[in-house]
Amino acid sequence: MNSKDYWAKRSALDMARYMRTAEQTAVLMEQTGKAAADYINSLIKGVFTGFEDFGISETEARNILAAGNDRTALQRLRAAASRVTDPEKRQALTNAINSAGAYRFRIDRLEEVSRQITVQCNSLYKTQLSAVRSCLGGIASESYYRTVFNIQQRTGLGFSFAMFPKSQVEQLLSKHWCGASYSQRLWRDTDILADRLKDELLIGLLSGRSGEKTARIIREQFGNNSYCARRLVRTESAYVCNAAALSGYGEAGIERYIFIATLDQKTSEVCAELDGLSFPCSEAKAGTNLPPMHPFCRSTTIADFGDDTLKNLERRARDKDGNSITVPADMKYSEWREKFVDENKDGSRPQVLTKGAEDGIIKAGSDKVTTGVIEKEQEYGVPYGEDALKADMQYISSEEYAAKFNSVTDNPVVNNALLECSRKAIAHRSGTLYEDMYLINGKTGEILGAQINSDCEQGVFYNESLKNAISKAQAENIPVIAFHSHPEGYPPSIDDFNSVYKNGYSLGVVAGHNGQVYVYNNVLGFVEGADSIHSSIATAFSYGYDIDRAYSEAYEAIGLSYKILKG
Repeated sequence: MNSKDYWAKRSALDMARYMRTAEQTAVLMEQTGKAAADYINSLIKGVFTGFEDFGISETEARNILAAGNDRTALQRLRAAASRVTDPEKRQALTNAINSAGAYRFRIDRLEEVSRQITVQCNSLYKTQLSAVRSCLGGIASESYYRTVFNIQQRTGLGFSFAMFPKSQVEQLLSKHWCGASYSQRLWRDTDILADRLKDELLIGLLSGRSGEKTARIIREQFGNNSYCARRLVRTESAYVCNAAALSGYGEAGIERYIFIATLDQKTSEVCAELDGLSFPCSEAKAGTNLPPMHPFCRSTTIADFGDDTLKNLERRARDKDGNSITVPADMKYSEWREKFVDENKDGSRPQVLTKGAEDGIIKAGSDKVTTGVIEKEQEYGVPYGEDALKADMQYISSEEYAAKFNSVTDNPVVNNALLECSRKAIAHRSGTLYEDMYLINGKTGEILGAQINSDCEQGVFYNESLKNAISKAQAENIPVIAFHSHPEGYPPSIDDFNSVYKNGYSLGVVAGHNGQVYVYNNVLGFVEGADSIHSSIATAFSYGYDIDRAYSEAYEAIGLSYKILKG
């Protein structure tokens, strides 16, 4: 069995994976909120024009509205006017509210905006509810199966286990673990948002505040709602993944767990104090001794094994002849999941592992590693066609371009090897959608393997040269830098990040035909929910962002980053 520290780190990486999934959901929810804010602000235009400044401060306006019980815009305005103490101001406001013509038209527009605020907030609630529900359901299921997989790898024992039932997912999602379910808190937050938006609209009229300022305040209110939604989905995700892990412990007959805090400068005092403590599974309580202990909590748990637990698992992990069934130490989760979860969709209890389960060095689903993320980027303004893909070889041959590689590593020999690979790859593939790839020794600059004959557009097939290079590097503990070209010049893709993690590369380098060079790595692990990330990138393109900003903002939200090399 490996050390507790190793499994604590692995559990923390699993938690980081779940939090990335939650963050992707939060980004989509934020985008929906921005769209709703823009729509409401488009309706507001014209409502303020023509209303004179009635001389009521924003503070006074808020106090007046707070005292009113009527909820419609017109009723609240009339009630507010009746409580203005200055007779002249009261009469002016009353006349504006009740007069025919232009003012009356603006009052009607005000009523319509108020109705649309209700409609948009209800729509926002439904969208957020659906997104959160999907996110939490996926995280709960994934956490359960990863917990079982981690226990089997940690003990080496291939015991059988039950599928994670849909009823248990529903039970977790409906749990009032902190006083209300996630759906109730979402409804409360959007209800509060609707009231605040209507108040800000009316306060703008009473105080003579400009429409531009009111529009900015409305965007801020939606921003506050997005923060609340992000806090909710992150915290609820922490709850369901830890609760599902408890179910996994129960499947293995494990009676105790160890609290694991992510120890860094952001760790809370309460989590730091609980770090490393062991608790009975039967006494686990979220917010007391089971994460989350607070909003945005990143703490998690690992199983606390005892001798009796191991003896019980050994008895369960035997075949019909009484032989002990073991889990290959290098078996990948994706393979384990495919064989013992995905092939048992009927809800049955999977059979225990058989001896001799096969595993490949880089075979985690396919020998093909695709480097393209968005296949139709031209829809978002990314240049395509032979001319757009042609490189300026005069620039690629220049000292300015060479200077970009000076800061890749601290070893000039390695940096020069990367520069030469870049120049060869771009010269070879200029004007096409094909890519070349080199694996380079991070200590000596030696080329360990290469693929320069791939006929896969926007991707690279891992040939025997690359596979053998990876095998040798892993066997001899050689640091590997993966270099490949990008015809369109866009940043490293999600698959590029995952390839670095999966194959154990120390660094990844991408060189575009347009002269752009990127350096990246992935210490957190696999990135999931690629469709959501693609959507975020596409949305950023639609805002008019350039390639680097579109990718950078989408990646930053899930904890990934890359460096753009400058000459």
